[in-house]
Amino acid sequence: MARATIEQITDDFDGSELDPSEVIVETFTINGVDYSLDLGAKSAEKFDKDMRRWTDKATRIGGRHKRSASKRVAATPVVRTNKEHLAAIRQWARDNGYEVSDRGRIPAAIVDEFNSAH
Repeated sequence: MARATIEQITDDFDGSELDPSEVIVETFTINGVDYSLDLGAKSAEKFDKDMRRWTDKATRIGGRHKRSASKRVAATPVVRTNKEHLAAIRQWARDNGYEVSDRGRIPAAIVDEFNSAH
């Protein structure tokens, strides 16, 4: 029996379905607790606007410098592959001097190198 896994990413704020290449991951910390949201462009803009109301009045005590919208990095889409494709990546990696296990996750850097080579 063949199985296909479909990954669906939704905007954590408005629940709309997002294209993986358009996901903006917003991270923030409140009272020592880290949070992360997967947002579309419209929700990310609203989040920034709402947070700015508070941060404009707050005293900055550390952390990263404010990033501009142009430097946002979209979440890397997850590509589901079949066993044969994973075996080909592992074989290519071994042939090119990488150490990879027979099972488990293949590091993203190796998958990226494989994809660049093919």
